[in-house]
Formats: sequence, C-alpha cells, structure tokens
Amino acid sequence: MILKRLSRFHSDFYPSGYMHFSSEGACNRGASTMSNIMNTDQICQAFGISKSTLNNWRKEKGLPYIKVGRTVRYDFDAVVGWLKKHEVTSPKTR
Repeated sequence: MILKRLSRFHSDFYPSGYMHFSSEGACNRGASTMSNIMNTDQICQAFGISKSTLNNWRKEKGLPYIKVGRTVRYDFDAVVGWLKKHEVTSPKTR
C-alpha cells in the first residue's frame, strides 16, 4: 500500500522542492542524479504515515536516517529500499 503511493507522490511532489546533495557536499535544487534528503514532515507526507509511526520505524525497526546534532533527515532512496526489503506478499490462494 505504501509503495503504491510512491508513483503518484514521486511524479507530483518529489522532483521540484527538495534539497539534493552531491557526494562532495554541494547542494543543488532539482538535480535528479543527486541523493534526495528529506525531513520528517516530507517523509510522512510521502508515505502517508504519522510522525509516531516514522519514529517507531526508525527506533524499533531500523529505518535508515541521518542525524547531525538534533536534526534528523532521511535519504528518500534509502527509505524506499528499506520499505522494499520489508515488503510482504500475500500467500497464493486456491
């Protein structure tokens, strides 16, 4: 369910408004080849989850995040990869 929302979110919301950082630390807006760093509110909106769910995934389930001081950020691609690894498919029915 969460991953299905991504296609709409990715095309409507993602490309234009986020800060993108290169491996050298340079910051650019809208560069599609860069890493996509998002804050808590942006991740919650992207996946349709609450802040408490996001915090639980981070603290209890191992969701990858970046922390500098008290600032927490998420690499969008790393979060999508983490979700895909935890995807459960329903068993085949007869």
